Amino acid sequence: MSEGPSQPASSGSSSTAYRCFLFADLRGYTAFVERAGNAAGAALLEDYLSVTRAAVAQHQGAEIKTEGDGFYAVFPSASGAILCGLDIVRGAAEVSADRPERPIRVGVGINAGEAVETPEGFVGSAVNVAARVCATASAGEVLVTGTVRGIAQASIPVGFASRGRRRLKGVADPVDLFAVTGEGAPLVPRRRLRPWLLVTGGVLAASVLAVAAVLILRPQAPQASDSPSPSSRPPSLEIGSLDIGSYWADQFQPPFELLISDPGWSVYRSGPEYVGLYNDSQPQGHVDIGRVESVYLNACAAGGETLQTGSTPLELLSALETVDYMSVGTPETIAIGGHSGVSANVDISEGALAACGSFGSGEVNVFPVGSETWRAHPGERVRIQAVDVGGITVTLMLSAEAAAASSVSELERFFEVADRLLDQMSF
Repeated sequence: MSEGPSQPASSGSSSTAYRCFLFADLRGYTAFVERAGNAAGAALLEDYLSVTRAAVAQHQGAEIKTEGDGFYAVFPSASGAILCGLDIVRGAAEVSADRPERPIRVGVGINAGEAVETPEGFVGSAVNVAARVCATASAGEVLVTGTVRGIAQASIPVGFASRGRRRLKGVADPVDLFAVTGEGAPLVPRRRLRPWLLVTGGVLAASVLAVAAVLILRPQAPQASDSPSPSSRPPSLEIGSLDIGSYWADQFQPPFELLISDPGWSVYRSGPEYVGLYNDSQPQGHVDIGRVESVYLNACAAGGETLQTGSTPLELLSALETVDYMSVGTPETIAIGGHSGVSANVDISEGALAACGSFGSGEVNVFPVGSETWRAHPGERVRIQAVDVGGITVTLMLSAEAAAASSVSELERFFEVADRLLDQMSF
């Protein structure tokens, strides 16, 4: 264990204090060391700790402990902790741009509450929750609890994108989570589902052949019209809440148009390779749109070896069938925006992280999407849809929140809401 300078708040008897707790952690550090070697790993860790310590000092925080690539600090205010978190991910991005051979991919989690102050630091549920929130955050993300948002939202000029009510490992009650949408903090979706009975995927091979035959024999779907001219385009799809109406996802490639007909939708990720939408109305859930080219063979947080998903929607589903921690249901033919494709329910194994040891953060690596990782939880069911848009496979990942998925019927209700959104999508 490597420890940085510790600043415990007291050296006498323990006492209770109300503080804000920040945890930061490198994503993919173990895999990086295995690939690049110990010397490169040490240099990456030095860069990361330098950025993190500078941000903590700038915002009047106190470093409590550094353990490997994990960092723990305490702040007197929620605003200071949030601004520090934003500076950490911003500084990491800037250093990574100068040294792309060793990118700093850091996730930050923040919570506030009472904890017992001891000579070794703070002890209590508020600290434990902050650590679990950090484990849930992805690279470049600052994730906070509803408590932190409530304290700070009127004090600093940042936004908060709802990530739903989540169950965190070792925490009895679900926790409201929000991704900070301040400048320099790209957002990555998160999902949590109630465990479901696994669907046997052994029939996929025969089903894929049947679907392939249907796709070959069916008349070619009409191609989408050319992109609208700039003067006729609807507003750009940007991070934040969406009113009823049409939006143009001009950053994503290939660009697409969405017609929002149900209230409650918001955007928490928008870029050339990944668009994430969240429905805050019941039943809550996510629709994630990305260009998926590979799937992780190792479910553990360290990532590692991937399998290429091919160049067609059918090949993508076939690749998922070979992954040990997935069970793929019978595929069906679909059409989105005039483009043909396939759809299947995919269940993540309850024991997906059993062999991960200390590297299991509670989430399963599924897809690399650009520079980010799309993750799920053991026992989670998602619906994977893929369509061919001019030779580009666009993948859509539908998943419901734990609170909404209390039954199969509730899960299907969310899928109906999501399908209504995708029925009005055009490329």
